[in-house]
Amino acid sequence: MSQPTPWKLAVTGGFGVLAAIALLSRDWTIRELAAVAGLALVARGALHLVTASLAGLAGALAVLAVVGDVGVGAAALLWPSPTLLSLVLLVGSWTVVRGIAGATIAVTTRADNSNWPIFFVFATVEVALAVALIARPTGSVRAAAVTIGLLLLVEGAREIAGAGSSIRRERRSHTMAPTQPAATA
Repeated sequence: MSQPTPWKLAVTGGFGVLAAIALLSRDWTIRELAAVAGLALVARGALHLVTASLAGLAGALAVLAVVGDVGVGAAALLWPSPTLLSLVLLVGSWTVVRGIAGATIAVTTRADNSNWPIFFVFATVEVALAVALIARPTGSVRAAAVTIGLLLLVEGAREIAGAGSSIRRERRSHTMAPTQPAATA
């Protein structure tokens, strides 16, 4: 499968940014937070399903991201009465796995992507935020919502940056493409 089109990455990233703004915009109850976080994860997983390249190691890790996002999102949505501890452990541990996968993709595809250090930094920030989320399991619902919102914001920014990187890469390949000599009759 080919590289995802930049607009699909931008839409996925834009969705993450909008979900982050929603999470940061008000105080949530634990049930509301679980529902919003769950919906955001399921939607992001579905968007990744239609945008991700499924070739090579990056493709295998993309499949992991889709299955994990949908699974964790569904668990958050379907949990009958989630506690703050269960929600932060669920979202936080999945984000650690996702961040490690993102860092792995950045490092293993560095030959194909000159912007790999930026994506490695995004993955590192995701892991740091996830660790902060897990480290304060008895914090407030508001603090958890802010941290989950920041996670979605970072992930959305990473996807938007990926779209910009794809556009720049396409433009470079078009400008560097050799011109074909005119056919002689």
